[in-house]
Amino acid sequence: MKAQTGNVGINTQQPTETLDVNGTLRVRALTDGSSSTTYDQVLVMKTDGTIGKASRSSLGSSASSALVKTTIEIAGINCSTGGLKVESGLDINANGILDLSEVTSTNYVCNGILGVQGIQGAQGPAGAIGLNYRGAYSAVNSTYTNRDGVTYNGSYYMYINSTSGLIGQTPGSYPATWALIASAGATGATGAAGSGLSNGTGAGQIYLTGSTAPYAPQSPQTATGDVLISSTAVTTIATNAVTTAKVADNAITLAKISATGTKDNTTFLRGDGTWDTPIATVADGSITDVKVNSSAAIAYSKLALTNSIQNADIQANAVTTSKVANNTITTAKIFDGSVTTAKVADNAITLAKISATGTQDNTTFLRGDGTWNTPIATVADGSITDVKVNASAAIAYSKLALSNSIQNADIQANAITTSKVANNTITTAKIFDTSVTTAKIADNAVTLAKISATGTKDNTTYLRGDGTWATPSGGGSAADKVQLLSSNTGTITDLEVRTIVMNLGGAAVSVGNLTIPSSSSYAAGTILYFSIYNFTGSSTTWTITSPNSILYSGNTALSNGVSMSSGVGLGASISGFRLMADGNGNWIRLL
Repeated sequence: MKAQTGNVGINTQQPTETLDVNGTLRVRALTDGSSSTTYDQVLVMKTDGTIGKASRSSLGSSASSALVKTTIEIAGINCSTGGLKVESGLDINANGILDLSEVTSTNYVCNGILGVQGIQGAQGPAGAIGLNYRGAYSAVNSTYTNRDGVTYNGSYYMYINSTSGLIGQTPGSYPATWALIASAGATGATGAAGSGLSNGTGAGQIYLTGSTAPYAPQSPQTATGDVLISSTAVTTIATNAVTTAKVADNAITLAKISATGTKDNTTFLRGDGTWDTPIATVADGSITDVKVNSSAAIAYSKLALTNSIQNADIQANAVTTSKVANNTITTAKIFDGSVTTAKVADNAITLAKISATGTQDNTTFLRGDGTWNTPIATVADGSITDVKVNASAAIAYSKLALSNSIQNADIQANAITTSKVANNTITTAKIFDTSVTTAKIADNAVTLAKISATGTKDNTTYLRGDGTWATPSGGGSAADKVQLLSSNTGTITDLEVRTIVMNLGGAAVSVGNLTIPSSSSYAAGTILYFSIYNFTGSSTTWTITSPNSILYSGNTALSNGVSMSSGVGLGASISGFRLMADGNGNWIRLL
């Protein structure tokens, strides 16, 4: 407040009138003179905010009384420091309210610019000890003490009793304990009724304010675009509205992906919207020189070189006497069935001599059921060594870089056959054991029954270079391992093991214990096979321990294992049982 030349200024340093208010103005508890003839004067105001008076009659009839409405004006284009917005006009509808349509003049009374800060005055005396505000009064609080302040029923009270912690003495009812500091304010007058909103033209429309002051509500509009709203205030996002740019990185979890199949640590999302286990294949022509390890030493038995080695491939002087079989004969001299195992040299049978169905090329392998088939595998750079190549792989000459590479040591004894020797050179009487070479055997003459090899030959096995029918590494199912145990106690940790063989070495074992992984680590339907043999005694009881329950037909589920009797005879009798993962965290014993 500033007094100057008899004028008083509020929020201004230079008052120009007796009372110059730079800000809002509020007068409380005025007498209502709307129906009294003695109140003939009304307040009027200049455009600069100066207040004056005028007779009511000079402003027209009472049906069109002049009204003035003031509202706070925030800092902006009208008042850089904020102030009052003053609207005036005639009360055309005589409702005592200056409606928007009745405003004929709008002026602004702006706050003055903040003056320079004055010199700091001397420090005043210390004030009285303040109150310790404790919030709303609590009837069960026993910690109130002198000068604690609380609010109760809208009023503010201070604790003045010398005895602290009095319970149940409600403020307003116990003046010796609680002193009234400030009473609750009177309820304000009811605000003027709004002008109302116009009806919409359809369901689910929304009201928006205008783009300029006073930002009045406009006619309702129908929401359009990517987000829609219904008449029940439910919003929906339009189809295809969420684009790639709208999705944050790492925002899509597996739970958000809609796809068929089982999603677990063995499956991947396929392009057709299915969770499936990928099957790797080696594409035709994909094994290049860089894929073959520099020390692979691919054995001759892995190659299909019949009529493939050209003159330029053989080094000078590489074919010596020891490379030509003695007493080489022609094919016409050999009778059907007369070539026995003893007559065939090791590594002499080429793929062309084997009778089997399917396509025989550089992508297929001989399967145990007499079929040329493509095993499933992936090949890393430099990973193909000699042991990785199937004994009957028949790698075509075009896949090899043999120009001027075949040395004397590369040619096996007895490898030079009849086609390499001039006609009419060798007679039948000259044939000795092991001297029948590749060229002497007619194509498709050697069936699977003629091949001497160990193991089971069927549609899951292939002929290995060591004379064994077996599943090639990298082909078929990866989870086909067998784990051998030589005692009555063991732990299975390898999730690729499917068969557990327990050789008890003829011991008299009555109790055995095995620990196996959780069934949740396997795909539903996975079966573990257990075979127990070479023990004495009438039976052996085995306890299987797993983090899951094991269900056994006829028994209730146990939390951590089940006992089972082998029920076998004496000696080397074999006992077997199976456990199957049910996909629900349980092992089920199969009878």
